[in-house]
Amino acid sequence: MFEVKAALEHLLSQLETEIDILQVEKRIRGRVKRQMERASAKYYLNEQVKAIQKELGEGRTAPTRGNGEARQGRAACPRRRARRPTRS
Repeated sequence: MFEVKAALEHLLSQLETEIDILQVEKRIRGRVKRQMERASAKYYLNEQVKAIQKELGEGRTAPTRGNGEARQGRAACPRRRARRPTRS
């Protein structure tokens, strides 16, 4: 009877260890997945910016910048008003 109890306790200990390992692996997979999703989204957005710049003819002159710096640079330029024709 004691041998069976000892064997079951040993089995329980091994199962608990295995569960701990699986939980750590699951947390790691979750972190890696989130990092990959962020990297993928960032890449996609950068590619969109490049495509937009190319469409606007800015592909060669405006390097891709992060955090909206390209937008800030354009926003700093004063906008030109459309001039109305003068009536005589």
